[in-house]
Amino acid sequence: MALRNHKITIDGSPFVIRSDVEEARIREIEELINSDIEKIRGRSRKVPFTDALVLVLFKLADSLMDRQNRSHERLDAAARELKAIRTDMDEIQAMVTRKRESIEDTEA
Repeated sequence: MALRNHKITIDGSPFVIRSDVEEARIREIEELINSDIEKIRGRSRKVPFTDALVLVLFKLADSLMDRQNRSHERLDAAARELKAIRTDMDEIQAMVTRKRESIEDTEA
């Protein structure tokens, strides 16, 4: 996709984001950020915008790291399962070979 400019508003401040992400996704991200800032700031404006934004970034980074860790865990589990399947296949191959040799011995 081609890069496009997207106008967004975060906590009342306008920003232009250059991205190839679809407009609907940009709006979802904008809404998520604004919602998180609102939760942090509550009804008061005592928490400065930059502090609230850092907390939002921290939360999002933590969430991303959790997802990455879960993905790595699933990948590791899949690798272990694949190794077990390969071991089973090797054992089956050995059994077939032994059976084949046994049949050949009885036919000889």
